[in-house]
Amino acid sequence: MDEKWRIGEMAAVQPASVSGASAGVAPVAAPRPAAAAATAISGRFEGPMSAPKAGSEQLELRVDVDARLPNGATMNRVSGDFFAVNHLNLPGSPPRTWKVYRESWLVESPHVTASATLVEIAGTVRFWHGTHPPANIRIRIAISGQAIGPAQVALTLQGGTIWQYTCSRVSDAFRSLELEVDVCESANRPPLLPDYSVSSHANRPADIPARRLTIERAFAEAGVSITIRPDHSVIDDRNPAFASWSDAELHDVMETHFRDAALEWPRWSLWGLLAGQYEDPRVGGVMFD
Repeated sequence: MDEKWRIGEMAAVQPASVSGASAGVAPVAAPRPAAAAATAISGRFEGPMSAPKAGSEQLELRVDVDARLPNGATMNRVSGDFFAVNHLNLPGSPPRTWKVYRESWLVESPHVTASATLVEIAGTVRFWHGTHPPANIRIRIAISGQAIGPAQVALTLQGGTIWQYTCSRVSDAFRSLELEVDVCESANRPPLLPDYSVSSHANRPADIPARRLTIERAFAEAGVSITIRPDHSVIDDRNPAFASWSDAELHDVMETHFRDAALEWPRWSLWGLLAGQYEDPRVGGVMFD
């Protein structure tokens, strides 16, 4: 899959639709009350199942109900990923534990009540894929000074079965990823990475907060913690054949130089290349995998 950005054009990306449902259950949703926690609790929480089968699963929980950063958007959603936890014990070998992704779910416009010491979140769960019986969730997140969590999660299924998880807060970001940026010799001059003042152009929204955006800051405001590797490869493109780049050539150079290319996928890792000109001169950038 690849996406191309043509010079002078602007593309609007629509969010993907979510399939699956918990039919027959009215959503538990209401406006957020006036009372609010003194400390923002949104971010990523992770932890094991505590009941009914303790340790057999792990939950990665993303809570987005209050502002994490001054200019970060709040989507008023909660989502999560379930992972099965596997254990292997062989004589003469150290024990192995690994997790396998199982499925994901979403709660839109949850009901949130907050005090100085506790945030409670409730809503109707909608699974990402497939058909599932109705399910509701209740999350209790304790606050003590600047300490947030753990999050006590109870997912109630049709018939009354309750899955319970205890999740520690691991980040104020919803996702974390690594970015490797390599550069062709013809483009290897500073600045390699953008640093943009949002107030530097006269044509801008009048109320936009003045600040400088880097790649890290832009991703952070979207809820993603990104680490850019400090070192990068410089690729020799002096051969006239590289006066422009095709999709096949870009894919080949990625497999050659991206240090994570040979690792197990999927993984939260990105690779970028600063090159000269694409084979279609109208294209200013290409995203591919």
